[in-house]
Amino acid sequence: MTVKVGKRGSPFLGCTGYPNCRETNIIKPDVLNGYLSTRGVVCTKCGSPMVARLSNYGVFAGCSNYPLCDGRANVKDYI
Repeated sequence: MTVKVGKRGSPFLGCTGYPNCRETNIIKPDVLNGYLSTRGVVCTKCGSPMVARLSNYGVFAGCSNYPLCDGRANVKDYI
């Protein structure tokens, strides 16, 4: 399995044997939070740590200092 990014920007685990194997698994936001924290991803606006958040359009990285800071980024930029 390898990390891939879907059409809406949400990361998932996909089989390395694609297209012969179409097995996939969802990466949950709490797993992404661990990944973002170990990579030291911080908000470009205020320097606070970024956390994974779930929206109707998929997962994104948002500032942990929200609502005081509205910094956000696409998770696929960090994968």
